[in-house]
Parts: sequence; C-alpha cells; structure tokens
Amino acid sequence: MVIYVVGDNGASGEGTLIGTTNNMMVQNGFPDTVEDQLEVIDGIGGKDFENHYAVPWAWAGSSPFQWMKRVPSHFGGTRNGLIVSWPEGIKAKNEKRTQFHHVVDIAPTIYEAAGIEIPTKVNGVEQSPMAGVPMNYSFDGADKEGTRKTQYFEVAGHMAIYHDGWMASAFHGVPWAFIGSKGFDDVTWELYNIDEDFSQANDLAKSHPEKLEELKKIFDEEANKYDVYPLDDRYAERVVNPNRPSITRGKKHFRYYQAQCAYQKVVLLRSTHVATPLNPSWTTTMVMKVSSLLLGVMWLATPSILKMASCTTTTTSSTKNASM
Repeated sequence: MVIYVVGDNGASGEGTLIGTTNNMMVQNGFPDTVEDQLEVIDGIGGKDFENHYAVPWAWAGSSPFQWMKRVPSHFGGTRNGLIVSWPEGIKAKNEKRTQFHHVVDIAPTIYEAAGIEIPTKVNGVEQSPMAGVPMNYSFDGADKEGTRKTQYFEVAGHMAIYHDGWMASAFHGVPWAFIGSKGFDDVTWELYNIDEDFSQANDLAKSHPEKLEELKKIFDEEANKYDVYPLDDRYAERVVNPNRPSITRGKKHFRYYQAQCAYQKVVLLRSTHVATPLNPSWTTTMVMKVSSLLLGVMWLATPSILKMASCTTTTTSSTKNASM
C-alpha cells in the first residue's frame, strides 16, 4: 500500500509580503527589504540563499481556497489531495472519493489494511486512543457515507471545527506575522456548508446563527478532549520559551553516538533535544573512524542568526583518504 499526501499544508506565506532571501531570518522576527534582495538578485535560488516567494504567490498556490499554510481555520492551510494505491486490496481504478477525512485517519487505515488490532498498551505503557478512523470502507465504496463526522483544527489561535458537512472557522491574524500576540478577546467566527460550498466562499454565519453556535460548542468539547487549551497564538516566542518542558535544561555535557548504516545516514536532532549552542561558549569533540574507501562530508550546523561568544571544534579522524 502506498499513501501519498499531495503536500503537508497549503502554500507558505512565510516569505512575507515582499519575499525574502533568508526564510529563517524573517521567521525569527528579522525583516528583509526589497533593496537588500535586489542587491543579490542574480544569486537568488542558488546555494547561498534560503529564499522564499512573496505572499501573493501563496494565495495563488492555495486557490481556490482561502488563506494558506499556518491558517488551519480555512482550507487554504489544510486541504490537500490524497492518493492511495493498493492493487491487492482496492478493486477500483482511477476513481475519486469525496468523503471528508483527516490526516489522523491514515494510521488506522494502515492498521486495518494490515489486519493488526490497534494496541492499547506498548511495552507496558498505556497508549492514548487514536483520534482517527479507518478510510478502508471508501476504497470500493464511492457512495458510502463518510465515517469522519467531526474534526477540530487549531494552530497559533486559528480555529475551526468540521461536523457533518458544516464548518465553523475563526481566522486569527496574517500568517506572515511572527512576533507578538493578538489575544482572544475579539474572535470572529464564520460558517460554511462544505457539502455545497467546497472552497468556503459563502459565509453563512449571519443567516444560520444557531448552527454556528452549535459548532462552536462542539469545538469547545473537542478542544477540551484533545488538550487544545490553553490557546497560545505566539510564534517565535514559543520556540525559545524557557518555561516549556525540556530534557536538556541544567545539563552541561552531552554525548551522541553514531547511527550505523550500510551506506549513508543523515541524523537530524531537534533543537529541543540537544544542547543549545546559542550565546554560551562551547566545545565539540568528534572521534571519527572512516574507511579508506569512503568519501564523506562532516557537517556541523548551528543557528547563524544569534551571535555566539566562541566555539571550538576538535576532530580526531583515523582515515587514509577521507574527504572532510
């Protein structure tokens, strides 16, 4: 079985209204300028830049839906095509399905296809119940009623709830703003009949206030059920929040071991799981044993936006013809 999601979200508006030559710079709250970009225009797209297109291109890329990545209140930030290929289990060929489903339904679908009961305990540890439902019923049932009845959405204060063909949406600020908080004193909800309005073009909040209140109540129930509260609409501040849980806080010495692989392996460790190199002086010592037949690259990547006091890297290598 091959399951292919055409995208992980909508087109990105993180390049801001004017675009940028450094996507991570603007996400950390440092603005770019048109003048600075024009000075290096011939190099944009090359190895020296992590450039990003401007917001209008994101609008175009997410059409016909509203909004874009980081805005899950509207389909421009969430709705993507899904392709499932399983010759041994699906008789239908080149057909479409229109039942509403969510990415959390993929894992239960795989379990059901493999004939495996979803475990409630792993190595003695109780497992949280899966939020998803299998999609297998739809493989040879284009007209079968969908089993995904309700689904909440929330990212950085943007909220939405889907329920039985209707969707209530609460937009919460432009996705190219990375610093600060709007708060939640003035939240405006919209209402859409998704069964009749695929792209959320017609807001029915004023003509169906009772339905909107019903969906808002359901959102609150789902948000409590899945630990959505308390809401936090900050972005850059949450990345460096010293109060968030940490497995590295207070540690001064870290040791990491090589991941063995027959050919090659790239190991990426999340910044929340490793020693932070930001601002303090630090030393890295690496002991490497490389075959004389192996050519490779050693890459030590650290954030370049924040200034570091000093760093020392020591490498010990027992090789003959290694390329570093």
